[in-house]
Amino acid sequence: MKMLLENELQEFQERFYSFGDARIKRVSFDYEKKEFRVEIEAQDFACVPARWRDITLMMKDCFSMKAICGNAAYDVLSLGLNILFENESVGLEFGNFGNMPESMAELMTSPFHVAGKHLCWNIRD
Repeated sequence: MKMLLENELQEFQERFYSFGDARIKRVSFDYEKKEFRVEIEAQDFACVPARWRDITLMMKDCFSMKAICGNAAYDVLSLGLNILFENESVGLEFGNFGNMPESMAELMTSPFHVAGKHLCWNIRD
């Protein structure tokens, strides 16, 4: 898996259209390792023509996670994913905000988020 760095974020989001209209296929959390994993089917615009691909995102060294769905369905990410780097942490928010959260504290108010030290990704062909 490749670690996502802050200076690569814009290119990463453009490549996958910020995961807009992507489909969540599987979510798992390993409490012992403090690792969160989500498998997503998203459009990859690095391909010509663009095509749908399976992408795995893994958050390592998690320190905050919440997944309260209530009446919401998160299987399709209509508003995409918000990814925020702050200090030496990274947060992943599953489209609950219309705009990018301004801080990690705001991101962690989302009913579906994860925050940790490292966000890694991989494409499965």
